[in-house]
Amino acid sequence: MRFRSLVLTGSLLANAALAAVLAVRISHAAASASPATGRPAAGAASASPAPLADPATWSRLAATEPADFVARLRAAGFPPAVVRALTRAQVHERLRARYQALAEAVAANQPYWRPFTNNPKLNALSRALDREEAATVQQLLGPEPVDLAADQLAFLQHRYGNLPPAKLAQLQKLLADYDDLMGEVHDTTNEILLPEDRAKLALLQKERDADDARLFTPDELAEYELHHSSTANRLLQQLSAFDPTEDEFRALFALNRAVDTEYGNPGVLNPEQRRARAAALKQLAPQIEAALGPERYADYQQAIDPNYQQVFQLVTGLELPRTAAKQVVAVQKDIQQRTNALTADATLTPEQRQAQFAALNQEATAKLMASLGAAGLDAYKNGPGYWLQTLQQSATTPAAPSNSPAPPSR
Repeated sequence: MRFRSLVLTGSLLANAALAAVLAVRISHAAASASPATGRPAAGAASASPAPLADPATWSRLAATEPADFVARLRAAGFPPAVVRALTRAQVHERLRARYQALAEAVAANQPYWRPFTNNPKLNALSRALDREEAATVQQLLGPEPVDLAADQLAFLQHRYGNLPPAKLAQLQKLLADYDDLMGEVHDTTNEILLPEDRAKLALLQKERDADDARLFTPDELAEYELHHSSTANRLLQQLSAFDPTEDEFRALFALNRAVDTEYGNPGVLNPEQRRARAAALKQLAPQIEAALGPERYADYQQAIDPNYQQVFQLVTGLELPRTAAKQVVAVQKDIQQRTNALTADATLTPEQRQAQFAALNQEATAKLMASLGAAGLDAYKNGPGYWLQTLQQSATTPAAPSNSPAPPSR
């Protein structure tokens, strides 16, 4: 469930209360200052400093009619960002009883000793309350300003592309609206998508893509999709062990984007469509090799292998050189090939086979220790190196004579 507002209420009101304290102190200071000099007015020299706001201060401010509250803040000269923050907190405070009732309903529906169960009705109530709060703030103050602070702009451009600030602000609103609509569909499914649910999600995705296209110029849309699309997100995960250059990423993105555009979001495809999409992705192999070249294509193939990715994650977590992952996988491939050959060698006695298994186990352990260290080797054995346990068992289990009868079944 998403109950964002319930989680943020405490910090939001705490910040607003702090700002309200400042507002009270500033207003006290302004009242006692000389209009001409800004210094304490005559007769105010012995006055005590303005006290911190008492606990009832915020209650009095919150009880003011929202339009009057906004007017007072603006008349006092507060910056627009402060006016918006305080107004949002005041509106939230006026909805506090309904948020509290929702929080109690959530707790009653989901006691800690019972497994999680989705509740579409409560989710819908939470979203509706959030929308009402946002709509009230917008009615009082107008839409969110598009003049982003430097740090906000840098973050958004890194995430969505080097796009104009005004369009980034519009994009945030657009994405939030569609996330809300898609969340409503997921809330009613318990993550078991029926054909009609897939159709709804596919339609929403199509409409969002159309809205993106209307918002951006063709060049801006290409920049946005390169940074923030299902294709880009999938490639970022898939290529984590490949470390592509920007040109390589762009080439791989262009090839994969064509498939994703044809088939759409894999999360809403039926099994037959997913199989067709997977086949289309496999058919990209020759084009990817041509784009990367033989040497880098070999690196790419290794990097997208699930086993290699597990080893790479382990090596990264241990802060070892990237080359350690290649060394570990090379050892695994070599030892496993020799293990298979040893298992298939019918000329060996059980005792000879066990002795050679023991030698392979010793060799593998020494080589992996050199690449991973003792702690890394232990973590590897309990993770992607599960094959070592099988090898060790073959090396330590006494070999039964080949003509021994099978043990009786129990």
